[in-house]
Amino acid sequence: MARFKGFEFRVPAEGRVLVTNVSYGDEEKEEHRYVVTVENGVVWGCTCPHHQHRSARCKHMRATENTEAVMLAASTDNEEDR
Repeated sequence: MARFKGFEFRVPAEGRVLVTNVSYGDEEKEEHRYVVTVENGVVWGCTCPHHQHRSARCKHMRATENTEAVMLAASTDNEEDR
């Protein structure tokens, strides 16, 4: 049976998304926080063990790319920054 996993997203900098699995308790969820990288509007990697050891597209990567507001925030190309 598949269980719904709730995710919390934070974009601390362009190209970086902190993804936290909030379905765990407060103490455990800190152990389930990973950094997803986004380049040119494409999700490229994640620091979770599943992606690191298997080079597989993980649930954190899929959740990020399926959340439009997060992708927009992580992919911002602001001309003023150039």
